[in-house]
Amino acid sequence: MSKKTQVNQQKQDTKKQFHPCDELKRQYLKKLAEYEAKLNQARERELKALADYNNLVKRQASQQSQLAAMAARELIEKLISPLHHLQLAAEHLDDQGIKMVVDEFLKVLNAEGLEEINPLGQEFDERTMEAVEKDGKGLKVKKVLQRGYLYKGQVIKPAKVIVG
Repeated sequence: MSKKTQVNQQKQDTKKQFHPCDELKRQYLKKLAEYEAKLNQARERELKALADYNNLVKRQASQQSQLAAMAARELIEKLISPLHHLQLAAEHLDDQGIKMVVDEFLKVLNAEGLEEINPLGQEFDERTMEAVEKDGKGLKVKKVLQRGYLYKGQVIKPAKVIVG
């Protein structure tokens, strides 16, 4: 091979090895990789923001539910005293109107989660009852002096009883 042919061959090999478009392609691929990385980061931030928002909505709904439950419980606790007075009036007066009001009052409160503790004849239970007097040796409830109440399974007013 002549020197001229070798030089031409080297020029062609150089051209094959490095073409001006190759540099543009390399720059393009580099920029494309950068943009894809930025896009992935933006997607991750979006997903995180969406998850944070969903958690906030759930937390706020839970707090509102808890506040509503506390308000309902406070109202029920305040209504127990008037209920007790109405029940006493119904026991001492033979008035059908008062008995109907007491029954309706109890029906509404029961629908909201209030339950009356009726311990007469049962063994004394310190979680739901308060022993005011002991009459005899046993621990059975002989008399209920004041009704007790549960609200959604929790004692809000223990029954006052005489045991013996």
